[in-house]
Amino acid sequence: MYVSVKNIGMKYQVVGAYHYSLAGEHALFKVKHHKRWRSDTPYISLLSLCAKTDEGKELALSFSQGSDLVEISSFVDKPCSLWSMFPLGFDSFEDDEDDGNSCKVISSSSYHLVNKKNNYGIAFVDGLLEFVKKPGNPFKLKILDESLFSDVARLIVPNMNLDGNSYLDVEDELPSAAMDRLETVASSQHITISIDKIVFTITHEVFDTGDVFPLVQNCINDIRVVTQIYPSKIRILSSFKVSGQYFDARKNMWEDLISPITSYVFLRFRFFNQDPVTRRSGTPLRFFFHLKQVDIFINELSVDTLLYLVGKLGLMGPYAVRNSAIFPNCCKIENNSRLALVCHFQNNGDAIVPGQQSTSVFLRNFVFDDNRTHDQSLVSISLFKEGAFSTAPINIPLHESGIFAWRTVASSLKDSRRFSGPFVVVKVSQNSVEGLSLSVQPLLRIYNKSDFPLELRFQRPQNENEEAAVVTVRSGDMVDESTGVLDAMNLSGGSKKALMSLALGNFMLSIRPEMSEHSNLSHATLFQWSEDITGEKAVRISGVIEKLNYNIRKAFSIDSMKSSFSSLSCPVSVDGQHVTDLYFLIHTLGRDVPLQPTNGTRVSGRSASVALQLQREIFIYPTVQVYNFLQTDIHVLLTDSKPENTRDDNFGLIGKEATITSGSSAYFYVNPAMFNFSVTLISYGSKSKAANSGDWAKRMQKQTARAQFLDLELEFVPGKFHSSLRLLRQEKGLLEVALFTRYTLQNTSDYPLLCTASGQKPLPAFEIGKDNINLPPQNGCILPSMSMSSWFTKSNKLRISLHDEKGSEAFIDLEALSGFTEFFLEIHDDIFPHRMAAFGMSLQPVIYGLHVSSQVVLIVPRYVISNESATAVAVRQCLVQDDIDGLTIEAKQRGTLQTWKPGKKREGNYFDLFLKKHKNVSEDSLIFIQFCPKETGYGWSGPICVSSIGRFFMKFRRSEDMVIDGINKDTLQDGKLKQFASVDVVQENTSFVLHFTKPPKVALPYRVENCLNKASIMYFQKDSDESDMLGPQESEQYAWDDSSLPRKLVVRIVDTPALREIKIDKISPWKPFLKMRSRLNLDFSFSNGLSSEKQGFDDSFELRVFKIGYEVYADGLTRVLRICEQAENPKAEKIQRPIAHAQFRISYMCIHLLDKGQSDEMLQSPSTILMATFQRVSADS
Repeated sequence: MYVSVKNIGMKYQVVGAYHYSLAGEHALFKVKHHKRWRSDTPYISLLSLCAKTDEGKELALSFSQGSDLVEISSFVDKPCSLWSMFPLGFDSFEDDEDDGNSCKVISSSSYHLVNKKNNYGIAFVDGLLEFVKKPGNPFKLKILDESLFSDVARLIVPNMNLDGNSYLDVEDELPSAAMDRLETVASSQHITISIDKIVFTITHEVFDTGDVFPLVQNCINDIRVVTQIYPSKIRILSSFKVSGQYFDARKNMWEDLISPITSYVFLRFRFFNQDPVTRRSGTPLRFFFHLKQVDIFINELSVDTLLYLVGKLGLMGPYAVRNSAIFPNCCKIENNSRLALVCHFQNNGDAIVPGQQSTSVFLRNFVFDDNRTHDQSLVSISLFKEGAFSTAPINIPLHESGIFAWRTVASSLKDSRRFSGPFVVVKVSQNSVEGLSLSVQPLLRIYNKSDFPLELRFQRPQNENEEAAVVTVRSGDMVDESTGVLDAMNLSGGSKKALMSLALGNFMLSIRPEMSEHSNLSHATLFQWSEDITGEKAVRISGVIEKLNYNIRKAFSIDSMKSSFSSLSCPVSVDGQHVTDLYFLIHTLGRDVPLQPTNGTRVSGRSASVALQLQREIFIYPTVQVYNFLQTDIHVLLTDSKPENTRDDNFGLIGKEATITSGSSAYFYVNPAMFNFSVTLISYGSKSKAANSGDWAKRMQKQTARAQFLDLELEFVPGKFHSSLRLLRQEKGLLEVALFTRYTLQNTSDYPLLCTASGQKPLPAFEIGKDNINLPPQNGCILPSMSMSSWFTKSNKLRISLHDEKGSEAFIDLEALSGFTEFFLEIHDDIFPHRMAAFGMSLQPVIYGLHVSSQVVLIVPRYVISNESATAVAVRQCLVQDDIDGLTIEAKQRGTLQTWKPGKKREGNYFDLFLKKHKNVSEDSLIFIQFCPKETGYGWSGPICVSSIGRFFMKFRRSEDMVIDGINKDTLQDGKLKQFASVDVVQENTSFVLHFTKPPKVALPYRVENCLNKASIMYFQKDSDESDMLGPQESEQYAWDDSSLPRKLVVRIVDTPALREIKIDKISPWKPFLKMRSRLNLDFSFSNGLSSEKQGFDDSFELRVFKIGYEVYADGLTRVLRICEQAENPKAEKIQRPIAHAQFRISYMCIHLLDKGQSDEMLQSPSTILMATFQRVSADS
C-alpha cells in the first residue's frame, strides 16, 4: 500500500492507495532534507505535490497532538514534520513494494520512518496511516526527477469507490507527458472493469426426482479490475469481496460460512528486457494477494454440508453425516404391508409405494416454524389392492413425531360396499441420519423363517368347532393382517370371522409343514397340526436355550417392546404310526400403540385419553442351527432324549439330521429343552461321543450370570482328538451351535507338507505314502499345495516336514507364535548342493458368520519372484548356482524362488569350530540372487539380497565376444547394448515378494555427464571388472554393477594419468580432478586391455588437465556426476534469477465455533463457544 493524500471537502486526509499509478500525483511527495544543530541524525520532511493551502503553501506529513493518525500540516520545518529513516529489518510484516524482492531480502531503498516529535513509527491500519510503536511498516522510497512535472498540466479523473472502507481509485493521474518518461517513455492504456456480483452455487438433485436442492454458494461482490498496459510490462490491479454461504433449509435462507472478505490482487508481467547498465532483467512475473479480516463460522449443519459435498464430489470420504439436517424437507416413506400405499402431500403431488418397499420424496413447502399453520405438513395415506379394495384416506401431520394406530374403512372398487378395513400403524419420526420418515405397518405380521412351507390355521378361541381359516406361507415369506382382513371379504362363515379376529388379537394359531416338500417319501407320511397358541399369551421355553443370554431384537425401536419365546411341535406319522415331532421356535414381539378414531383425523393433545392396541410380529424359526467351520464335511444327528421305537427307514429322523459342507449351516427341528448331539467326520469316518443338552444346561446353572455363549469340547472316538463347540443365541433367538478347531492349517506354497504333533512318534512309511492324502486326525494331517485342514490334535506344537520328499523337519510352537516366523526344510536327495524349501508362517484371524476363538496358521512361500516385465527372466542363487541356468519366470507371472544350501566349509582348527558355535545364526539366512533376461547374449546382473526391503537397480550387459548382425567390438560400448531393470523387494504377509520390472518405471539413481570438449572418460565401480566409456559432450544413465562392492566410482580421463575415486551418493561442489601429490603414481592396470586411439589433443591440453574437475549434484532423485573444466562449472555461470514472486498475507483470521441454535430462538444469533485467531500470516514464494 502506498501513502496518498486525499481531498475531503475543505481538508486533506492521509490514506493508503492500492498502487501509486492509481493515485497519480496524490502519491508523490517532494523530499526536503534538514540538518539539525548538534545532531548527526539526518531528517527529512515529505511535502505533498498536490496538497497546498489556499495561499499556495506546501503541506507536509506531520504529527498532530492528540491524534494517532498521520496528518497534513504546514509546519514543514517543525519537529512534528521531521522524519528519520532506519534500514529495513527482518521482523517486518508488510511489504507492498512493487519491484522489490520478498520481505526477507533487505532492499537498499526500503526504510522505517520514525517521527522526531513522538518517536513513533508509522503503519497502515485499515487503509489509514497511523502512529505505532517502532519500527512500524517498511516503506520503499522511489526518487523521481522533479522536472517531470514542471511543465505539464494536471488532469482530474473521477474516483471509482468500492465502499466506505476499501477502494480501488483511479484518481489524479500523472500527466501523459510525465507518464511517458516515468513508464519507460510511453503512455499507458487503462482498461477498467466493474462487476457488481458473481455467484457460484452448488446444487444437488434429491433422490433422482428432478428436484434441485442448494448446498453451498460462493459470492464475489464489488469486483473492480484495472489493467495498465505499457511497452515494458502489463499490470493488473483488482479488488473484490469474497464470501461463502451454506443453505439452511429449516430457515429457508443462506447462512454465512465465511464472512465477506475484502481482497486485493496485484499481478504484473514484465517483458524480458535487460537493463542496459546492469545487464540484468527484473522478475518477469509478480503476483500479490492480500486479504483483510477472515471470519469463518462453523456449526454442525455447516460441517455436515461440507462433508456431504466433498463425499459426493469424490474428493474425500464418503462420510457419515446427518442427512436430516441437510435435507429436512426430504421424507422417507416405508410401506411394510403387503398392500400398495398411496400418499398425497399438499401441493407436492402423490407418491405410490408398492408393498414391502420404500421411497423418498422432497417436500418443497414443508413448514418447520411452530408459529405458522401446518396445512402444508399434512399427508393423507390409503391402502389399496388393485382391482379389489381401497381404504379411506387418513390425515397424518408430519411436523409432530409419534406412533398411532387407525382402524381403516375399506370400500370395494367393483361395487359400493363399505366395511371395516385393516388396522394400520403409522410412525412419524425425525431420525438423525435418515431425517423425516413415515412408516406404515400392519398390526400383525407373521414371518416363516424355517425351511418348510407352512400352513397357518387361525381360529377364534370361543368357537373351536367352527370352520378355521388356513393360509400358506412359503419359506422366507410373510403374511400380515391387512391382506387377511381384505381377503376375508370374499369369504363367509367361520373363515371370515377367524381372519377378521386377527385385527383384534383374539385368535388361536397352529402350524404344520406342507406335504408337497416331501412328496418323494415312499410311505404315507402325515404332518399333523401343532398345538394352538393364542394371540395374547405365550408359553415360556426351558433348557439350555433359556440359559443363554439373548440380545433382544430392536424391531420396533421403542422401549415398551415385549419379547417372548415359545415352541410348537408338529407330530409326524408314517403309515398311521407316530414316529417323531418337528419342533418350531415361536418368537413374538409386541408393543402397545395408541388407537385413533376411525374418522381419519388424528386426535391432538398429549393429555387426551386414548385406547391402546397391541401390535405384534411373530417369527417362526427352527429350534437349532448348526454351523460347520471345520475343513471337512460333517454329518450331524440330533435326537430326542426320550426312548421311542426306531424304524429301519429312519423316518423318525426327519428334521433331525443333515450333512453340512464346510463353511455352511443347517436347520434342525428338535425339542429345545432336551436333545442329544453327535457329529460324524465324513472324510475320516470318525464319530463323536453323544453330547446331551441337559448336561450343557447344568454347566450353565453353575455360572452366576447369564453368559453370551458356552464353549465345550466334542470328543471323538477313540478320544485322542477333539473339536470345539460353541453355543450362543444371536438376534434370531434360536440356539446356534458352531463346530470349529482352535487352529486351521493353510498351505499356499508349492510343496505338500506333513504336519504332526511334535511329541508323536514318526509314522510308518506305508501310512504316509505319496498316494495317501488323509491321515487319521489323531496322527496329524497332510497339507497338499493350496489346501486347508483343521487341526484336531490337542497338542499345540507342530512338527512340519515335506510329504513327498526326504528332508529335515521344523518344530513350531503355536502358543509361542506371535506375529510371524520363518522356517527352512532341507531336501535330502542326490543333488548337490542340497535344495532348501523356505516358508513363512503367521497367525491370521478367521472371518466366519459367528465369532469363534479360531485362528488360521498360514504357511506361505518365503521368497516369491513377480515378473512384471514383457519378457521372460531367469533367476538363480549366487555362489551355489553359477553353472545352472536357474528358474525361468515368464512375463507377467509369479514363481516361488528355489533356494540351495551352500556347501559345507571344512573347519581347519578348533578356533574355527569355536567361531562357528558362537556366530550369528541369521548370517546363514542371507540369500543373494541374480537375474538374467532370456535374450541372446546378455549376462547375469549383480547380486540382490532377497530379504532386504527396498528398491534396487541392476544392469545387464552383452558379452564382448558376441558379434551379431554386423555388430563389432567397437560398438559394444554403445548404451543400446546395456539394459537396466529394477527390483522392488516388499513384504506381503510373511513372504518377500521381488517385483522385477524391465525397463524401470522410475528414473535411474545416477547419471554421468562428460562436459569435456575433446577428452573421453572411462569409469567403473571400484573392484569391478566391467567398465564403460563416455565420449566428449555425452551423458549416460548409470547403475551399480554389484551392490555388494564398494559404492565408489573410479573415473579415468582416457590417455591421461588423471584417475579419481568419487563417491557419487554424496552431493559435492566442484573439486579438482587430479590430486597434485599423486599424479605421477597412477596405476593403469584397470584398463583391462581397453584403450582408445590417441586423441587429438593440442599442446595446451596437458596444462588444461589440471583445470579439469568434477561435481555431484541432484536432479530430482538422480545423482549426477559432471566432469568439466573449471570455467564450465555451473556455479561460475550466470545465476538465474527467479521467474516469479508470489506473496500471501493474512493480517487477521478468526474461526468461531458456534453453539447449536435452539428451535424457539431462531431469530437470536448463536453464541460463540470457541474462537481461534490467526494473525500476521505470511507466505512468500
